[in-house]
Amino acid sequence: MKKFNISEIEDSIQSEIDLLNIVIKKPFNYINDDEIKNAISSQTNLAKYYNNEYGIISLSLNTHKLYINKYSNMTYIHFNKLRLKALSLISISSSNKKDKIKELEAENNNLKINNLTLNKIIYDLKSTISHLALSTDNKYIIDEINKKLKYFEKLLSSTNEIIYHEE
Repeated sequence: MKKFNISEIEDSIQSEIDLLNIVIKKPFNYINDDEIKNAISSQTNLAKYYNNEYGIISLSLNTHKLYINKYSNMTYIHFNKLRLKALSLISISSSNKKDKIKELEAENNNLKINNLTLNKIIYDLKSTISHLALSTDNKYIIDEINKKLKYFEKLLSSTNEIIYHEE
């Protein structure tokens, strides 16, 4: 096993603390980062986590606890609370995003169903009004019905335009 000098250990511990603080500040940047999620999922995984780019060295859990208590400005208990906070934010962010997507998809489906129902109602009204117009000789009623039929037709054409251009 490689012996690390104090500077490497201090840098590694500080890099872990910095990484946890970054995850806490911007959890959405890490919700799809399985490597980070796995690393912070347990005390042991974080102790074993190695990242050359960040200067984080892999240690045993007991050595990791000892070094954090000795070479950082916090106790291991505080460090672990930081890890748990980062983990919960990544987990909450990920599940909230998935829940929101499902909620919006369900709402979109309900709106489509409501739109189809309203279209059917308008078509039924058009049909009923047309039949009424055919059964009267009153010019005023026929003119008013024709205005309403044109209005309904305009509503339906703009609604259909939206529906077909959306898909």
